Amino acid sequence: MSTNTIQTGELYERSLSIRYCYPRLLESKSKESILLNDQLPPEMWLHIFKYLHEQDMQNFIFAYPQFQPLQLIWHAQEVNRLNTDPIQSKFIPTIQAKYGSQTLFCFSDADFFNQNVNACCRVAAVYAFFLLGHAEDSQTYTVRYDRTTDQTCEVDMKKLLADAFYNRNCYGSLYRVKQKDENKREPMIDLDHSVDRTYMTNRHQSQFIGQDLLSKLHLEIIDKSNLAAEMDYYKDDHEIEKHVLAYERRNALFDRNEKLVDEFLHTGDESWYDEIACTKNHILGYREHLLDQTKQESGTGLFRMLSAKDYLLDRLCFCPLGDYNIKEVRKIIQLYNHLIFDFNTHQLSVERLPDKASSIHQSRTLLSKCVELLQQSVPAENPISYYRVNIEKLAEKTQGFNHASCQCYLPSVTIDQFSFLDYTYLSHVHLSVSQNSNNVFVLTTYGGIAAL
Repeated sequence: MSTNTIQTGELYERSLSIRYCYPRLLESKSKESILLNDQLPPEMWLHIFKYLHEQDMQNFIFAYPQFQPLQLIWHAQEVNRLNTDPIQSKFIPTIQAKYGSQTLFCFSDADFFNQNVNACCRVAAVYAFFLLGHAEDSQTYTVRYDRTTDQTCEVDMKKLLADAFYNRNCYGSLYRVKQKDENKREPMIDLDHSVDRTYMTNRHQSQFIGQDLLSKLHLEIIDKSNLAAEMDYYKDDHEIEKHVLAYERRNALFDRNEKLVDEFLHTGDESWYDEIACTKNHILGYREHLLDQTKQESGTGLFRMLSAKDYLLDRLCFCPLGDYNIKEVRKIIQLYNHLIFDFNTHQLSVERLPDKASSIHQSRTLLSKCVELLQQSVPAENPISYYRVNIEKLAEKTQGFNHASCQCYLPSVTIDQFSFLDYTYLSHVHLSVSQNSNNVFVLTTYGGIAAL
């Protein structure tokens, strides 16, 4: 033991003497180590880069700027590899039907799907997140926001789905945004106009990105001249506003075909005419759910606002007996803070569920209606299997009507409005899977809560 200690001490003293006697040699060695790109041929570096995600590549270039020429070649190769992937058409499904909470996907190769069932389920789930509350159009697209650098870039949906299929490491927060300029896409500007500043501060500690939605919240009755003189109960603006909000929310949230989730988090006092209480102070409600969103740390979510200028609402039925139709309010619904997925904090896990057909058919949930829709797309004798794609925190798991004739309504009013409708955050996606010939149909249904 003592002999080893003496030898160690001698070696240490010798190393110090070399360091002090030949400082320039050490300096030249350190300079040589910086020229990392010269230590391997370019072909070898490009082969290594194939195993890096684009965010890894950006971090690598930040540390070693001399690799920028190789980065351009790598990027071109990645684009070509994505576009020429021979199995891409097998794992990116087509959309057969789309309703609010339900998306029917079709995978074209049943054998391929069965061999890669978990990967294909991840693709279907991410695709469903992408469609939350949206129809596909040329004005909306996906961006990645990196909170560490405050950089925003456009993300190709096919690239995103390919990453989900191959289970590659993904980074950043993916947002669905709408173009501010109809003629061009500007990711940073479009993100700024598609999110709320308070939300971005709470979630990402980004204080200077987003619109100040809190200062815009209001609901004003511009014209109430159509109110009958004998309807003294409705002369109070507070009561009128309350009924207007109740009418809008019921039509937006309870439309059987287009509501997003089954479960609602009620706030305020319950009233006999309203299944969801609508308090006058919707500004306070929005503040509360911004904070709640931060506590939930959800990986996927969507805020919806009601926005109208000189908008006429005609003969508003406010009792709970009638049908609800989102078409009555669709044109005044605005979407903000559409977080497709936050790869910084969450991950996806696929879970096979037991055969639950008997319990599903006995319920009146969105999932049961989805299964009925799926059964219309496949032969009756084909079995249906069930999966659930869970949104999990990294290293920790997140956790019918009787119709009657309606005699109660509010005469037409004209409103000027920007008010909070709901915040939907998802915890999982249900997948019902069945095969028809060589095609596999996957019906996705959102699972989560709409907070009001």
